[in-house]
Amino acid sequence: MIGWLHFSMVGCAALAVQGSSGDLGSATPSCPDTKASQVDARVETAGDIDTCGLGLVIFGVGGAIVGDDCPEVRLFYPSHQECLGEKGVGKRCVSGGDLTVRKEDCECGGMILPLIEIGIPTECECKIDPAGGGTIEDSGTENCWIGI
Repeated sequence: MIGWLHFSMVGCAALAVQGSSGDLGSATPSCPDTKASQVDARVETAGDIDTCGLGLVIFGVGGAIVGDDCPEVRLFYPSHQECLGEKGVGKRCVSGGDLTVRKEDCECGGMILPLIEIGIPTECECKIDPAGGGTIEDSGTENCWIGI
């Protein structure tokens, strides 16, 4: 009984010493006290922007004068986390791998005859590019100390 009590007291004392040394998440040189910041999903466009709607295309020349904008490329970035220096006591921001960026190639379509490209460009049609739009790094937050 006394041996078990002695062992418990030594264990508690060791934890108290470890806690006072700063290894349990307090600000130390090995713990930057930062966490990953949330970045919302977003859509970006690239390339030329055509107008799809009321207009005329003859042999691929022309276009719409009134209607919706149709970008050449749309990139869909997923929501993710980045290391931006946001405060997080006892935390560190770490790399969490890569996420895929979806890429769509777009063009005005609708009532246009293929090959001779004559018709009315009524809508923006987008198709997923199988090659993709690359990747974006994802990050995460972890504790500066490893379990107790």
